[in-house]
Amino acid sequence: MTVPNPSERLIRKLRDLGLELPEGSRLIRTNPGPSARNAGAWTWCAIDADGRDLRIGSQVPMGELLRAPALSSWREGFGLRPDIHIDIAAP
Repeated sequence: MTVPNPSERLIRKLRDLGLELPEGSRLIRTNPGPSARNAGAWTWCAIDADGRDLRIGSQVPMGELLRAPALSSWREGFGLRPDIHIDIAAP
């Protein structure tokens, strides 16, 4: 039995949160610098099997989200495809 990597484990948590991630989706690290993170840059984002941006991501690193007891999501923007931000849920 193969142990799932952090990306696969977080995808499961996101699906449990109610987000629809297509089969074959992956999470990729973006590695922004501190000033970019302070300006709102994501530390990771989701792509589908063909590499298209799913507009889901977070400023919170994957490891912190995996250790969190609960997650929350919120949408930013308007139109057909707003960005979906993932955060640690407030207790």
